[in-house]
Amino acid sequence: MNINGDFREEYHTTLYRTWMLIDKLGKNKKGDPILSLDKASILDLIIKNPSLLKKARNYIGTPDTPNEIGDILYNTNLAQSHKTRKRSFLTTALLLSEMGLIELKKINSEYFVSCIISPSEPDNDLINQLTEQILSIKGLVSKSASVITNNILGE
Repeated sequence: MNINGDFREEYHTTLYRTWMLIDKLGKNKKGDPILSLDKASILDLIIKNPSLLKKARNYIGTPDTPNEIGDILYNTNLAQSHKTRKRSFLTTALLLSEMGLIELKKINSEYFVSCIISPSEPDNDLINQLTEQILSIKGLVSKSASVITNNILGE
């Protein structure tokens, strides 16, 4: 990992963030899968991007926290197509599935993701911050992917 680079795009960080996102948001209280692959890829983008995270929190009424990463540290250019972002997220999800950590399940015509084995959560500031960020946008899981895309991403 390049120490001067953005750690959020680093391979192992991406794997862990995806795994954590699916673990925290993938199932309802009954244990049924509720997070579609498409929606998970959008939520991952929101978690990675401080300005989108702030916009998402405002949209669902979750207060900001003092330890957020500043906008200046992340490229907020959304020019990359949704198809490309989804493909990249799918690649990561497939790898986690091959490792036996998550499950991809087709329900009707849509794929849903859920966790088989929860990630360990060492007590450190970065993991605590990631967990807090993921849980802060839990309210978006009940929204459709198109509503999230229109209201948060502005696409």
